[in-house]
Amino acid sequence: ECQDKLRQAEQERDYALSHQKKVEIPVEKPVLYQKCGNCKQTAYLKAKEKYDMQREKLAGRYKTKTAMYEALM
Repeated sequence: ECQDKLRQAEQERDYALSHQKKVEIPVEKPVLYQKCGNCKQTAYLKAKEKYDMQREKLAGRYKTKTAMYEALM
C-alpha cells in the first residue's frame, strides 16, 4: 500500500514535469545611461554626482564628530 502511494506520487511528479508549460515573462530592465530630456548629462552622471555629494557630507560629519569626541577626552 505504501509502495503504491509512493509509485503514484512519482508518476504524478513525472507527469507534471513533462507536461508543464514554460512561459517567459518579459522584464523591463532599467537603463542607467539614458539621456536626460532637459540637459545633456546622463542619468548615470547624476547618480554619481549625488553619491559623491552624500559621501562628502558624511566625511564632514565624521570629522566634526571626531573633533568633538577628542575635545571631550
